[in-house]
Amino acid sequence: MNNYKIYLAMMILFLGISSCTKEDGIYTENGSSGIVELADLVARTSSTAYATSSKSFAAQVEVDCPIVVNYTGADAAPEDVTVTFALDPTIVNAMTTTAVPLSVLDPALYTVPTFIATIPKGEKKATFHIKIKTASFDFSKNYALGIVIKSSSAGTISGNYGKGLFRIIAKNAYDGVFAYKTSAATSLLPNRSVSTKLVTIGQYTVQIDPGLLSNYTNVVTYTVDPATNLVTVACPSLGVQTPQDMRSNWNPSTKVMTVFWKQANGARTFEETFTYTGSR
Repeated sequence: MNNYKIYLAMMILFLGISSCTKEDGIYTENGSSGIVELADLVARTSSTAYATSSKSFAAQVEVDCPIVVNYTGADAAPEDVTVTFALDPTIVNAMTTTAVPLSVLDPALYTVPTFIATIPKGEKKATFHIKIKTASFDFSKNYALGIVIKSSSAGTISGNYGKGLFRIIAKNAYDGVFAYKTSAATSLLPNRSVSTKLVTIGQYTVQIDPGLLSNYTNVVTYTVDPATNLVTVACPSLGVQTPQDMRSNWNPSTKVMTVFWKQANGARTFEETFTYTGSR
């Protein structure tokens, strides 16, 4: 009787281990079956409909937007794995909120050479390409594409990362993170020295983030004439005295913007220097 009980206990233990192994096989890194997923997506939460990613590009006639697909697990693809993709605008619509308004990227602004990518045998990644016309963007819009893995010739398509939202951001030549300084003559915050951002809002226009003097909420924009590199300033809340100071300039070699301007009524003087330190 005791032998039977021991045998029965061992069988239950064996079946429990076997059951766990079968379930884990698909999902663990050393599983026998790979998961096919979109790479570079930020982990989604239970309150988020889809995982997301942001891709930023210079404003050009056409840029390549690579979308990477990944075959997970310790082992590489056991054979050539053919993956088929599709675009799904309902993903963008589902992720659009009042706080984060998104626009489906207009088909006139991109082309897709092929919707198929192949992960070679022994490899773990392949790339699906979208050609995007970033110079033609309406910079007032937040463009995005919903991308879906429709099928895979091997492995299991990920439930969480088999589809996702990709924000497509166009940046002009003046966009980035800058070391920001004001002169002793600057009103309100003289001799200020902080890191700030210039954010693309047009093909040749950037906006300081945060606002005026990298401190206040007042919106200030800087527009570069690509032919002369002269800079003009706009500050709707204060106005800008005209004619504007012709010393305001963007140096494309050093990526330094030097700006001189006065409030419309002449009450305040602003002298600012932006020195590029990196992309944002």
